[in-house]
Amino acid sequence: MAPFDTPLDTAYSVQGQIKGVVAFPGAKNLPISSFVVYINGVPALGDPDNKEEARNYALGFDRFGVDT
Repeated sequence: MAPFDTPLDTAYSVQGQIKGVVAFPGAKNLPISSFVVYINGVPALGDPDNKEEARNYALGFDRFGVDT
């Protein structure tokens, strides 16, 4: 194996007691970078109703795509 083929890190996916842990050589687990709290009493921050609203949350916007 050439030096450039040696993985520098390994990512792990913990899939529970039955499935176990899957290793991905050459990949890296990243720390959490965002978190969303759904507030049902506030219309702009409620649970997403479709994939577009969920994507807006993932991008850091409210469910309607407005920067929060």
